[in-house]
Amino acid sequence: MQESGSNVVPGTNRKLTFGGRQAVTIPVGREVFSDPVHLDMEQEGGVAQALAVSLYAPGTTGPITWHAAAFTTSYISFPGTGDHAADEAGNVYANSTTSWFWLDGVEVRSDSDTKVVVAFGDSITDGFFSTLNGEDRWANFLDRRLKAQFGSRFSVVNEAIGGNMVIAVRPAPGCTLCDGERAGIRLDRDVFGQAGVTTVVWLEGINDIGGADASAATVIAGMRAVIDRVHARGLKIIGATITPSKGTAFGDYGTATTNAQRNIVNEFIRHGGAFDGVVDFDAATRNPADPGFLRPQFNLQSTTGGIGDFLHPSRPGFIAMAGAFDLSFFH
Repeated sequence: MQESGSNVVPGTNRKLTFGGRQAVTIPVGREVFSDPVHLDMEQEGGVAQALAVSLYAPGTTGPITWHAAAFTTSYISFPGTGDHAADEAGNVYANSTTSWFWLDGVEVRSDSDTKVVVAFGDSITDGFFSTLNGEDRWANFLDRRLKAQFGSRFSVVNEAIGGNMVIAVRPAPGCTLCDGERAGIRLDRDVFGQAGVTTVVWLEGINDIGGADASAATVIAGMRAVIDRVHARGLKIIGATITPSKGTAFGDYGTATTNAQRNIVNEFIRHGGAFDGVVDFDAATRNPADPGFLRPQFNLQSTTGGIGDFLHPSRPGFIAMAGAFDLSFFH
């Protein structure tokens, strides 16, 4: 358990094994699961304790799987200083990063009636412009609302990737940290592969329209294909309307044409009858004076107070997005 910074709460370290072994080699393009480990997680004031996972890689790793914009601090020891995975004192970790490496998720044993909601989308769901170590993405706030309303048997799993698209297969222009693996390809891994999923909340499309110049009709067709696959698995899917992007300097995201195509997709989400429910993020975040823009208070970088990029809402915007959900849908 994380105590503070890179320090671990004394006595809470547990050694992970993989099929009983203390080391594992992960084949390219594959994933591995550790053996179960017993560790009780507690809540303090309604906030769960932070979990620390330490990994050691001997030698040179080469390219590794990572979550570039995790907006959460991880700590790294100097190369060649040995295996510090079991250390509880954080003074061995001389460097820090806001990216995550190797570890993709942690599965927790829970009651059989626990409902898992997957937040599926791009950088806006991933939490770009959220507060560093603040756990204040819209999915975090939704998770807290659900727990406050219905108790602990709800969990929101964030499966968003910066720059992700509905139908396009290449990363967004200028986004070296983005993944071009379109939504339909990663459904099996990131939605169907999660334990206990009952509902998907899907926010995506602005990267297709603004980054790949896709038409609204093409995006809608791609959405229908994903919806059909989700329904075939017996899951419900909530469509999230696309938030405003006028004013941004990225690609064609800020143009009048992109805004017009975005509005067409949003009308499909609201009234097309394909989704099981709708959360209107557009209505929750748009500027009433000019609906193509974010509200001014949502276009401020929460970390510096400066002007944002007119595309990614900041913390107040994420709060408004989480507040737009009708929780009775989940119950």
